[in-house]
Amino acid sequence: MTGVLTWLSAINVRCRYFIDLRDIFSETISDIFSMRNKFFGRAIKSIFSFIERRVFRNAAGVNVVSLGFPDYFESQGISTSSWSFYPNGVDNEFIGLPKAKNNIKDKIITIFYAGNIGNGQGLETIIPAVARKLGKYYKFTVIGDGGTRHLLEERITAEGIDNVELLPPVDRESLVQYYERADILFLHLNDLPAFKRVLPSKIFEYAALGKPIVAGLDGYSAQFIRDNVEYGSVFSPGDVDSCVFCIENSLLNAVRTEAVESFIMTYSRARIMNDMSQHVLSLVN
Repeated sequence: MTGVLTWLSAINVRCRYFIDLRDIFSETISDIFSMRNKFFGRAIKSIFSFIERRVFRNAAGVNVVSLGFPDYFESQGISTSSWSFYPNGVDNEFIGLPKAKNNIKDKIITIFYAGNIGNGQGLETIIPAVARKLGKYYKFTVIGDGGTRHLLEERITAEGIDNVELLPPVDRESLVQYYERADILFLHLNDLPAFKRVLPSKIFEYAALGKPIVAGLDGYSAQFIRDNVEYGSVFSPGDVDSCVFCIENSLLNAVRTEAVESFIMTYSRARIMNDMSQHVLSLVN
């Protein structure tokens, strides 16, 4: 919708505009509404797909943060041959933090998630069941808020699960402290078509910390982790047994410092944004 505002403003002041596309709104909103009413979901998709086509066709340039996006828009009759790919990157505040220690004997393993708790994440479908199977030597710490947080709370209470700690959002400085204390970093997206195309910015944040990552993902983001994060383990969204297996095995091998530094060097946000700004300027000029 920021893109729509940009399009309308550009028409009003008669100037060129550039779109930085970070999700596929028409497909995402349709998938979420279709979980409740398929007819309404299809109607929503038709309306926003119509708007998207006009926004992108008139743009001077379009950037995508995931290579999973272009195929979708090509199927909608939009040419993406001139689109650019500059993904999210690693922010400086997540570089150089203390790395995970391998001495985990006789301690409770902390599995940490920070972020939105909504339909897109589906945490209530995975965390309570996984926590129950893992038992008392593992603990989930979840920080965040969102539309389905109450469902997660209800599931935890109803099943009497005592190894999940649910906390409200915190400031960036406090968040960094939680990251430092975590043993495993957790990520999960619901099993919806739209989420097979995205590349969550959380992946870059996690990967820079040099700690094992366990992610319930499918599609492009799952392949990105397999190709770029050797200390990341991927399981299918909602697959409890596979998630438990990944968690139990994620700490068996030490995270190589060279692998973390290579990722940070490749995906430094400062470098990516510098390259992208040069690209935008070349289009404007």
